[in-house]
Amino acid sequence: MNFLFVLTTLSTLLILKINGAPTCETVKWKWPHDFKLLSSKDPDTQFVGMTCETLRESNFFQNAKFFCWKSQKAPIPLLISDRKEDGMECKGLHEVGDFTYLTKYVCMSPELARKLQLQWSYIKFRGFDHTKCIGFEAFNLVGDMWANNYLCGKASTITETVCI
Repeated sequence: MNFLFVLTTLSTLLILKINGAPTCETVKWKWPHDFKLLSSKDPDTQFVGMTCETLRESNFFQNAKFFCWKSQKAPIPLLISDRKEDGMECKGLHEVGDFTYLTKYVCMSPELARKLQLQWSYIKFRGFDHTKCIGFEAFNLVGDMWANNYLCGKASTITETVCI
């Protein structure tokens, strides 16, 4: 389980115990508007207001790669993992040309998976619709095999309720 999610949940429970009745708020993320694929070559300003998980550590041949989303008061109901998680739908983020990369997975509830319909692509395919996709800034990754990777999905709003 995601450590940040557990820590946030425990903090919320402690606050509830101390303060009594909770105040709840619904937070939203819009696909693809509130999400980014970033690399260590992107300017720091691209990371402002975002929460990121590492997809690929940097090495001599590769820049670091990140899956990011707009920071909110609640944890996002997506998990980046080194393996498929039990009880969750997981999409492999493969890069066939990166021989030292250990595939990461973006995992979510089956309900959210049906809503988002995420697809990972390492090339632009026929019928590719960039309005439904997030991708790396190719100019910053010249010569990098990840430059043409995209995560595409159905335009959707993800909601979570946080109570404090």
